[in-house]
Amino acid sequence: MESQEVQNFFKAWGIVLASLIYCYLIASKIPKGLFRFLSLLPIISLYTILPLSLSRPLSSVLLSGFITWLANFKLILYCFNRGPLSEPEPQKSLIRFILFAALPIKIKDKNAPFHRVLPLNLWSKTLLFALLDWVHLHTKSLLAFCCMLYLFIDVAFGACDRVVGATLGLELDPPSDEPYLSTSLQDFWGKRWNRMMSDALRRTIYMPVKSTASNLGGKRWAHVAAVLAAFIVSGLMHELTYYYVIRVKPTWEVTWFFVLHGVDR
Repeated sequence: MESQEVQNFFKAWGIVLASLIYCYLIASKIPKGLFRFLSLLPIISLYTILPLSLSRPLSSVLLSGFITWLANFKLILYCFNRGPLSEPEPQKSLIRFILFAALPIKIKDKNAPFHRVLPLNLWSKTLLFALLDWVHLHTKSLLAFCCMLYLFIDVAFGACDRVVGATLGLELDPPSDEPYLSTSLQDFWGKRWNRMMSDALRRTIYMPVKSTASNLGGKRWAHVAAVLAAFIVSGLMHELTYYYVIRVKPTWEVTWFFVLHGVDR
């Protein structure tokens, strides 16, 4: 069973690699807009069902986070020459395009604020994750599990950040900014927690919805509509990720959790 899961995992990433080569060599030559979107729609659909080929929670979550979430959002933006894949650095070579599309990395914006005051390096977070895993295994502590979730995302994304940044000689955006120091929900979701996902939702959902809502109903409610839309999409994507892991029909509590956070903001 384990060997079959490993084979399926590498097969899935082989499919991702082949499809991104298509995106770079062929789809990029199609004019931006509807026709490029149609050329990439089969890839986006494939990325949505790809985690179903895996049965282990860890491999399913990794593939869904890296590919179903981030890569799909990047490709949607790329259809209209927007987002990180349309920036100069990923366009320099096929390898760089694949790395920026398939991994949770983003070139650091030196003008963006960053609040880290209690720096924990990658190794210390990995050791802390192992300790919390032992605690959760023996106590089933919900607090330990929540801390593990934060550390797992931070370690997985941070490892990609370190390896790719060192390989390409680039300064990349850290995956999070000590979210336990957040002063509000807005500070937590918008600036500190899982910054790659926040940036993807901001570019793919928030900004287009805000622009459209401003034209239709004025600027007064555009921000409210855009924030709510971003949280609804985030809730649905989390719901989908849970389905990949447990394969049980959604009960929508997760979606409503994010909707309520969107209303609160």
